[in-house]
Amino acid sequence: MQLRKASGLYSCAAIAALVLFLALSLFSCGQKSSEEPWADGYMAEASAVNAPAAPARSMAKLAAGSPQASLDASQPAAAPNTAGRKLVYDPSMSVEAKDPALVEAAVLKALAAAGGYAASRNVDEYATYLQLRVPVAALEGLMDLLAGQAKTLARSLSAQDVTDQYFDLEGRLRNKRLLEERYREYLKRSASLEDILAVERSLSDTTTEIEWLEGSFRDLSRRIELATLNITIRPLRAIDPSRPSLGKALSDLFAGVGDVARSAVVVLVGIIVYGVPALLLAALLWWLSFGKLGLLRRLFALVAKAKDDRKKG
Repeated sequence: MQLRKASGLYSCAAIAALVLFLALSLFSCGQKSSEEPWADGYMAEASAVNAPAAPARSMAKLAAGSPQASLDASQPAAAPNTAGRKLVYDPSMSVEAKDPALVEAAVLKALAAAGGYAASRNVDEYATYLQLRVPVAALEGLMDLLAGQAKTLARSLSAQDVTDQYFDLEGRLRNKRLLEERYREYLKRSASLEDILAVERSLSDTTTEIEWLEGSFRDLSRRIELATLNITIRPLRAIDPSRPSLGKALSDLFAGVGDVARSAVVVLVGIIVYGVPALLLAALLWWLSFGKLGLLRRLFALVAKAKDDRKKG
């Protein structure tokens, strides 16, 4: 009887241990699954913070090579997205006006109001040539104003993407400034004369590079902010130098005819002045030699007679 009770107690204890083990297993699995999203979120956030941001141009290249980009290539091209890009605009216009001076004055007035300025002005007998530095925001408006003031012969607008060059100069300039600050700190902590001279030499070289980079960056920024607009203003009836006018063509024709007539007169006068005396001289020589006087004819006759007399004698 006691043996049966003991075996029953062992069975109950084994069942209880099994149930407890299953409960603990389920609890640990549930807690692990609840903790995994937090760990994944933390790892994702850390990766997002530590991973370098992909440049916009790299993303554009990836998008260009994607299947979706290949599908979109067959569709009409949308306007290019220039947001964040650094562009240098180089437009030009050629117009024809009744009063070029009036058109020029209107353009320069609008240019001054927009904050631009005239970089150069050249005038010849055929046209007025202007090179204007125009703020990019006012460029299209100024070109439209010029088109409304005169007849447009040609109009073009091109842009050069200098984004890489801009950010490269900006990054190099930032790094050089940080290096300059470090050299100044080193200079304060330098104790020996040799260290001071070495740091000052490096600091001087870095300062020179910074000045050069600042000038290049300033010039590039200026070119980005101000477009270079080249304008040619021609009078309405300007003469094309490559094509002569009707009056000039007729004048050249008459001049050619006059040259031919002049040459003919010179030849005729030469014939009269030199040809007639030569003919008279030739006629005189003929008359003296073989004509009625016939001196040579008589001489030949005497020679022939003398030969005959010798043969007879």
